[in-house]
Formats: sequence, structure tokens, C-alpha cells
Amino acid sequence: MNVVFENNISTACSAINDAVIAFLHEACGEVKSQAQSNSRVDTGQTKGSFEYYVDELKGEGYVGSSYINAVWEEFGTGEYALGGNGRNGYWVYVKKNGSRVEEVKSNNGKTYTLNQAKKICAFLRKKGLNAYYTKGKKPSRALYNAFVSKNDIIKAEAERRFENL
Repeated sequence: MNVVFENNISTACSAINDAVIAFLHEACGEVKSQAQSNSRVDTGQTKGSFEYYVDELKGEGYVGSSYINAVWEEFGTGEYALGGNGRNGYWVYVKKNGSRVEEVKSNNGKTYTLNQAKKICAFLRKKGLNAYYTKGKKPSRALYNAFVSKNDIIKAEAERRFENL
């Protein structure tokens, strides 16, 4: 009697790895899509900036945005910043082509009273600039809320797919 031993460990490991990578793409895609749905929409730049990346060697997935406004939307600015470490008072900025391009400051980020900010805006607008004042932006937590809302669903799907491994 001839006994033949076939070692399929490599094939099995490769199949498991492929399944994990496919799952990470699906899970990250779900979180990305939810973050986009949660995002405030003014110009659509922030909403469209969310992306995901799967590191196939490490078996890890990442979702986020490299657009600076996504950070401001997530954590807030000024008086509304999470953690309470934002600046207090009003500041003035100038918009060009629908996006904030230049912040008008004096004395390294000095803030103003409401009346001062209004006067500065009026002065800049008379010069033809699209000036606005603000005391900050409330955080929307689009990415955090996307993760929280999808977390249990993604865990349950992972358990279902990989329970017999």
C-alpha cells in the first residue's frame, strides 16, 4: 500500500489570507461610505476626500482623509474644539473659490470680539474680499460615528466568515 502525503498548508494559508484581505476591503469600504454619508456638505471636498487603505502584509485596514478640513470637521475648531483646547473669541478668514485659503490674523493668532470681527469683515469686503468671521466649527465626528455605527456589524460579519478557522 502506498501512502501519499500532500501538504496543502501553503494553499490553505493563502486562501485564508485572501479571505481576510477581501473582508478588510469590504469593512473599510463600509466605514468610508458611512463617513461620507455622515459628512457635512458645503463644497463636497471633505466628503469626497475619505479613502481607505488595506496593508495586505500586515492585515490591517485604515480609513481616513488627508484633507485638513476633515480634521477640523472631526474634532471641531475654536471654542467648539474637542477637549476644550481651541482658541476663544472670533477670528476672520477669507474664502476664495469655495474654500478657506487665507486666515487674517494679527499678533500670531489674536482673536477678536464679535464687534471687532464684524468691523474687520466689513473693511475686507469693501476691498472686494470674501471675508467671514467665526468663533469655530462644531465637530461633526463623521469618521468616529461611522466607525461606531458599523463596528458591531463588521465584528458580527467577521465572526460569521471566520468562525470555522
